[in-house]
Amino acid sequence: TPAGVCVIVDEASMADTPTLAAVIHAVTDAGGRVVLVGDPAQLPAVGPGGLFAALTAEVQTTELTGNRRQHAEWERDALAALRVGDANEALAAYAAHGRITQTPDAEQARARLAEDWWTAAREVGVGEAVMLAHRNQDVDDLNALARERMRATGRLGAEHRYGGAVLAAGDRVMCRHNDHALGVRNGTRGRIESLTPDHVVLRTHDGELRTLPADYAAEHVRHAYALTVHAAQGATVDHA
Repeated sequence: TPAGVCVIVDEASMADTPTLAAVIHAVTDAGGRVVLVGDPAQLPAVGPGGLFAALTAEVQTTELTGNRRQHAEWERDALAALRVGDANEALAAYAAHGRITQTPDAEQARARLAEDWWTAAREVGVGEAVMLAHRNQDVDDLNALARERMRATGRLGAEHRYGGAVLAAGDRVMCRHNDHALGVRNGTRGRIESLTPDHVVLRTHDGELRTLPADYAAEHVRHAYALTVHAAQGATVDHA
């Protein structure tokens, strides 16, 4: 660690305690400074966590109180209520605005979710609509339903299998591993422009072209029509 460095950790609430503690010690031992950015009321770490929340309770913090992500004032209010634990107020607001759908079982819930996603995707674009779920198996099922609609409407082209990943030109995908040499990071989303058995050409959400070798695609590229809530943390789309 260079002396005097400043390290900014974004989404710090999602960093597990051993990792975050190690970063803090490594930087401060070198005379540097760590700035933690995040919300202790959002998703926790996958592993043992709580350090960020504990720190915010003990030290003076700078707080951002404005919300520009949700357009409707009622939805900003509902999220604020949910954040402080008032589920009754939040759910009542969502119900009053037709945002709660009931289905008799999980299979029909997934089917309805996929239909609602497809309606939104055709309105705002596939890259600006996403389905969210907690479990990886649900995400896999939802991605399969989404790809059926993409294939049926001619939006997917040539297809190749890379290890356990079946990808096609036109697919919306997410990279799940940092690789500075390739110009991608964990969370990079985009559309597959073209592919061969040896590589995948990805146009990222920012409009940049990235060429990903087959071994990276096999290990670290997954469909992104549906994401786990943890994978989607920090992303902004028009419809979720």
